[in-house]
Amino acid sequence: MEKYQEQFITELINLMRLEGIETITTFLTGEDAILRLLVVNNIYNPQLMANGLSVSKGRISALLKEMSKKGLITFSINEEDHRKFDIKPTDKGLQHFLNKAIRAEQYFQILFEKIGLENSLKLIDMLHMINEEMKGVTV
Repeated sequence: MEKYQEQFITELINLMRLEGIETITTFLTGEDAILRLLVVNNIYNPQLMANGLSVSKGRISALLKEMSKKGLITFSINEEDHRKFDIKPTDKGLQHFLNKAIRAEQYFQILFEKIGLENSLKLIDMLHMINEEMKGVTV
């Protein structure tokens, strides 16, 4: 493996070990990601959730069932199409999401202050470029 590839992997590992990183990554998978889709993106359809999180609809169904047991969301029959369910965050679910979102926002604020505006914009541009260039690339 080339030296820069090893350095890249090392830096990714170090990034994942940062104490506050779970504050950011919590919104990428699992229950918190679903709450983000419900609260921020107004996505209430399990298939759209599955697509947005790149997981199976079955995985979404399992997460939704567990979240319902925990009192984070509710299901109700859709008024217009009785074959569908409406999924909504409960007050408990909304508060859970907001608490996580506040911590994430604080973490981002500290991060951007520490690396400065210019580097923050470079980081965002670099992440965007990686996402665009690697879209659809598989090995």
